[in-house]
Amino acid sequence: VGTLAAILIYFFRDWVQVLARGFGLRSEGDPDLKRNPMLLWFLVAATLPVGLFGYIFKEQAETTWRNPDVIAGTMIVVGVVIWLAERAGRRQKDLSHLNFLDALSIGFAQVLSIVPGTSRSGITIAAGLFRNLNRTSAARFSFLLSTPAIAAAAAKDFYDLLKHEGGIPPAMRTEFVVGILVSGITGCIVIRFFMNYLRRGTLNFFVAYRLIFG
Repeated sequence: VGTLAAILIYFFRDWVQVLARGFGLRSEGDPDLKRNPMLLWFLVAATLPVGLFGYIFKEQAETTWRNPDVIAGTMIVVGVVIWLAERAGRRQKDLSHLNFLDALSIGFAQVLSIVPGTSRSGITIAAGLFRNLNRTSAARFSFLLSTPAIAAAAAKDFYDLLKHEGGIPPAMRTEFVVGILVSGITGCIVIRFFMNYLRRGTLNFFVAYRLIFG
C-alpha cells in the first residue's frame, strides 16, 4: 500500500494527463503524454498478461518458486538481461512514440515478475530499452504500468485480511497508517532520486548489485 501511495503521489499529474487523453479530453502538461492519446489503452493492454498469468501461477509463486535457488537464479539472469538491454537498446524513443507492440512487449516482460527475485521494475525497464525507449521513458512507463498491478495485489491482500483475520486489529491501526505514510514519503524520495539518476546514469550499478547478491 505504501508503494502504491508513493507511485500515485509522484506520478499523479502523469495519470491525470494519461486518463484525460485516453478519454479524448484536453490536457495540459508533459508534451510526450499529450502527443500519445493511446497511452492509457496501451497501459491497459500491457496489464492484462500479468493479471492472467498471476492468477494461473499464484500458488507456485507463493510456494515452490519461493526458495533461495530460484531467487538467486532469477537475480543473476535478470541482471544479465538488464546488462544486455543497456547495450542493445538505441534509446531513441520517448513516450510520445511508444506503440502497441512496445507496450505489449513490456507487459509480457512484467509477467516474469511473478517469479520471486525477478524485479518487476528491472525487467520492464529492460524490455523498454530493448524496444529502444530511452532510460527515463522506459522507467516512467514501468512505474505507470506498476500502478494497476500493485493496486490489484493490495486489494487482494486487504480482502484476504478482512475475510480471514477480520480486518486490521484496533490496536494496530495507528501503526498501519503511520507505516503507509512513512513508506509513501520515502518511496517518493527514492523514485525522484531514481528518475533523476537515469537522466545521466546507466543501470550498471543495479546489474552489479544483482549479480553479486545472486
